[in-house]
Amino acid sequence: MNFTCIDKSNFNKVIKFLALGFKWKDDRILQVKDYLLNSNKNEEFYGFVIFEESEKILGAILTPVQFRFKNQKVISLMAWFINKEKRGILSLNFALYFINFLKTRNFIITDYTPSKAVMKILRHLKFSEMKVITRRNLLFLNPLRLIKSCFVKQKYKIDSISWKNANSFFKDANQGDMNLYSITFKNHKTFFIGKKIILRKKFCKYVFKIPVFRVFWIQSENFVLNSWHDFCFSIFKDLNFLLIYVDIRDKRNSKFKKNNYFFYDPNYFIFDQQNSHNFIPAIGSELALKFDE
Repeated sequence: MNFTCIDKSNFNKVIKFLALGFKWKDDRILQVKDYLLNSNKNEEFYGFVIFEESEKILGAILTPVQFRFKNQKVISLMAWFINKEKRGILSLNFALYFINFLKTRNFIITDYTPSKAVMKILRHLKFSEMKVITRRNLLFLNPLRLIKSCFVKQKYKIDSISWKNANSFFKDANQGDMNLYSITFKNHKTFFIGKKIILRKKFCKYVFKIPVFRVFWIQSENFVLNSWHDFCFSIFKDLNFLLIYVDIRDKRNSKFKKNNYFFYDPNYFIFDQQNSHNFIPAIGSELALKFDE
C-alpha cells in the first residue's frame, strides 16, 4: 500500500475514481478538472491518493489552493473518498500522511464540506472550527415589507464588479461561480463576494430546488449588519433572491444566537500552525464551484 501525491501522471485516473465514488456527472467531472488545474497551476500536486501494490486506487482527496493570505497559501480539502471496505484506520493514517505533508510546506489548511466522520478525524488532528456563523434571511416571511420594498425608493445600490478587483482582497483566488459586488449607500461603499446556490428539500417524495444567494465574504461586516434588512432587500431587488445566507464572524454576542432558524453553524474547519487565523472565507474553495441544478 502506497500513499503519494496526485500529479499529472495519475490525475485523470484519480478523477475517474472519485467520479465513480461520488457519482459525478460528466459536466461535474470537467468542472472539477478545470478547477484543480487552475487552482494548483503553480503547485506540483493536486491532492493525495492511496494505491494498492497492484496500482488499484483505494482512496483519494483533492487539495485545491484557495489563495494567498498574508504571505501564506491557503489550501482546502475536498472530495475525500475511500472505498467503503477499507475505511477506518486507513482513513486516519492517510489523513496523517497528507496533513503532515501540507504542514511541512506551511500551508493553512481548510475544510468547508466535512462529513460527520471527517469532522471526527479533523478534531483528532487538532483542526479547529472556524469562528463563523451563517445568518439567514427568508424575505417571504415578511410579506408586507417585501411588498413595500417594491414601491419605496431603494437606499442601497448593488453593482457587479470585475473579478480582477477581488485580487486586491484575495490574491490569485479562483473565481469559480462566485462574483464580486459593491454596495453603495450615500457616500459609503463596501464590497462582498457571493453566488447562487441550490437547496434541495424533499417533501412527500418530491424534491424541490430552492435558489439561495449566499454571501461568503463582506469587506465591512458592521456596515451590513447594522443595516441588515436593507442589505437583504437590496439583494432581492437587484439580484432577485428571496432567500439569503451570509457567512459572518461569530462574535458571540446577543445578535448571534447559535443554532436557531436564523443562525446556524456551517461547520468550517481550519488548521493553522501559528494559530493566527480563526476564520478564512470560503473564497476559491470547493464552494466556488457551480452547484448542479
